[in-house]
Amino acid sequence: MTRAYSIGSVALLAGVMGFLGGLFGHDRMPALTQRVAAAALFGLGASDAPPAWIDEYAKAFCAADAGTIAAKLDDSYGLNEADVRTGFDNREWKCDSVRYLGTSAGERGTAYVFVMHDPTTKLENWWVFTVKAGRIVGLD
Repeated sequence: MTRAYSIGSVALLAGVMGFLGGLFGHDRMPALTQRVAAAALFGLGASDAPPAWIDEYAKAFCAADAGTIAAKLDDSYGLNEADVRTGFDNREWKCDSVRYLGTSAGERGTAYVFVMHDPTTKLENWWVFTVKAGRIVGLD
């Protein structure tokens, strides 16, 4: 009951902060609201952690390590290491840190949510890596 009460309180706080952020138009308020909402959605104090290889995959994605990324992509993508390297060469954002938010399971597989920070723009890019049978089947 305490956990449900805490999650409800955080969700209410996120709603109020979202309203105030829209009312006052501060740039920082939406990012803070997203963090509070993420805490509510993924649980407070949860000791959830991704499998080590998913954590390494997210860090490789941040670092534009084409070899590591290509090795775990599902065959349905039809991409090799050179294709992935070209994609990284053309991306318009940089990455200096990775933060894990949580996991969700569904019909498509298990989704692992990460936030990657762009040091140039100071923006955060949210990525969802969907895994099925040990392979990345979705990049959103």
